[in-house]
Amino acid sequence: MNDWHLWLSTPVVHLNGNKAYVELPTTTHMRMMVNGTLAELESYRRLIYRVERRDTKWKISRLTSINESDNLRPVIAGQNLHVIPQDFNGLRPSYQFLAYVQQAAGGQISQDLLGTDRPEEVERLYKETSAWLRAGV
Repeated sequence: MNDWHLWLSTPVVHLNGNKAYVELPTTTHMRMMVNGTLAELESYRRLIYRVERRDTKWKISRLTSINESDNLRPVIAGQNLHVIPQDFNGLRPSYQFLAYVQQAAGGQISQDLLGTDRPEEVERLYKETSAWLRAGV
């Protein structure tokens, strides 16, 4: 069983003429089987959209996702997901449970995704995005 829902928060728009970047906090809820138990993965991300007005229409020119944190728990309280702390060795804290369920399902997920556990990379993204916005069209 795989089921997911996306919840969006209020966006923050930084506007400069025909350019803007938009910060959009999101929470994704996904249900799946984990080691024979129905579980819910909750993933928190911040989406950064670069947008430009071309003619009279706003278009997305770039989208970047920043992984903030995630949780994994059984849907029915008291059930056991049969995971041990060592299952998460080497997985990034900003998206460790997402990586775990991907690997458990036979897939892979890059350990180089943008995440708040690497604040210097997030800061660099914001500096580059702000410079892009100030540069105008």
